[in-house]
Amino acid sequence: MDKILNYRRSLIRQFALSGLLIIAFNTFAQQSAQTGILLKNLNLIDGRGGSVQANTDILIEGQRIAAIGSNLKSAGARVIYLHGKTVMPAMISAHVHVGVISGNAQSGTFFTKENVLAQLKKYLDYGISTVQTLGTDRPLLYENGFRDSLMNGLLPGARLFSGGYGFNIPDPSVRKESFMGNLYRPVSADEVPGMMKELNGINPSMVKIWVDGSPQTKMKPAIYQKIIQEAHRYQRRVAAHVYYLSDARQLIRSGIDVFGHSIRDSLVDDAFIAQMKARKIPYIPTLALDKFAHAYMSKPNWLEDPFFK
Repeated sequence: MDKILNYRRSLIRQFALSGLLIIAFNTFAQQSAQTGILLKNLNLIDGRGGSVQANTDILIEGQRIAAIGSNLKSAGARVIYLHGKTVMPAMISAHVHVGVISGNAQSGTFFTKENVLAQLKKYLDYGISTVQTLGTDRPLLYENGFRDSLMNGLLPGARLFSGGYGFNIPDPSVRKESFMGNLYRPVSADEVPGMMKELNGINPSMVKIWVDGSPQTKMKPAIYQKIIQEAHRYQRRVAAHVYYLSDARQLIRSGIDVFGHSIRDSLVDDAFIAQMKARKIPYIPTLALDKFAHAYMSKPNWLEDPFFK
């Protein structure tokens, strides 16, 4: 476990540096168009699965990488010595919820333009250039072209692709202003077509469904099968929040497109993985999200790490 945590800390440091370099690229893009920028002596992770390329130079001309290699030279270019720091491509986070969190609290009342922009800026600070929200967005996002500006990179921070309003089970205890208070909650499959037509009107990049809970409370197969069917009719992919392996198996048979959460009740088997590969179903792991709920109970050693302090 310590090796895994050390590796994660190393990655986090690299990600943070990547974000700083991304911001730097944006800051002097205009200058680069005229004179060029030469980054010297860096460690390059190019994202193609190979080993880290040490002592590497990158030449930037305008908004394009013109050359990558050793001992590069360019007349008139601004030279920046990085002294072995790490450069990597910007990352994508495919499962986020923005605007509904403030500090350690969750509420739909936090969904303001200022809060959304602040959180997207924080993603970019850590090297994440694009995020996909899944199901907890609010109408404010679609007013006055706000979402379109975010999606096209016209506002500060990470680009945002919105999953709109997700689908969950009816729950009278959930208030409209709560974290998950703006979801569609069909009582029967007959309600789904109208809801999906309305959702399609805001042009979501994906549709989110929650399939978890006890057998008595979880979403019925007839309902999520109708959601998947209707979403596909509008050429929308469906991502499922799952917990149980048995539900995941049935979702595959029902045509699910993405697993947006980890299966947590049992180990998956080779047959299940083969089914996912055959259907080309992506998996968005959320292991860290599960760990945070209990990690602090045991006072792990990494709490004393200067990086986290």
